[in-house]
Amino acid sequence: MPDIKNIPYLLKLLEDDSPSVQRSVFKELLRFGPHLENGLAALPTPPSSHQHQRLQKVFEELARYQLKEAWVSWLDEKEEMEKLEKALTLLAKFQDRKAKKLSFLLDELSNDYLKHYDKRDASLLAQYLFGPGRLEGAKEDYYDPKNSNLVYVIETKRGLPISLACIFMLTGKRLYLTIGGYNFPQHFFAWIVAGDQKVLVDCFNSGQLIEEKWFLDKVAHGLTLKNLHDMNADATMIVGRVLRNLVVAYDKTGQKENSALMKDLIKAI
Repeated sequence: MPDIKNIPYLLKLLEDDSPSVQRSVFKELLRFGPHLENGLAALPTPPSSHQHQRLQKVFEELARYQLKEAWVSWLDEKEEMEKLEKALTLLAKFQDRKAKKLSFLLDELSNDYLKHYDKRDASLLAQYLFGPGRLEGAKEDYYDPKNSNLVYVIETKRGLPISLACIFMLTGKRLYLTIGGYNFPQHFFAWIVAGDQKVLVDCFNSGQLIEEKWFLDKVAHGLTLKNLHDMNADATMIVGRVLRNLVVAYDKTGQKENSALMKDLIKAI
């Protein structure tokens, strides 16, 4: 690792507008890797606003590198929900390295549910999570990449169908509830068991409960219950869909490097 004492000199060089100098400084700062942030924090004088602006590009590149290096580690988890949570934690950390931990926020949701209900029930959890004033669909800024970041979704209470369903599933895991996902082409649904049948949960639309048979008759024309059950999504399938959503979102917001990274992550799984 390069000497942290050199950081002040590199910061001064950041002020140089020469493209060749900028490229050289950029490469040197990248060599610090995850130690760069600690090195900057230890400086007696913090970076100027102009320096901080240019440092953002370094941090963005570091974040892409770190995500790519750590990415396949979630596949080593044994349980499907553990795989899902680890993958989504990596994506959340990539989008905002200073955000709260996803596991902490999910623990808070499950603990708060138990303060309101004395019964562990998936339909009650849907009511708790998606009732008035709670989590809802991001209908106005649907293609904002942050809508795939579960930390952001929990904090802003807005997200995509799949991100809301993942919060439902991962909170349910903490309450020992069986909640799954259906990888339906136009819309991602969660599912629960109520009585002796599966019921779909539309997390994007206030946690609406939909009976499977009604759904097949009114919405999924031409499909059978077997077709629907074949859409039952494991962690890899869910993460793949999240990544495809991010490819589109990053493309639409002009973040081509991040879009390319998401495509690489898809190939890795």
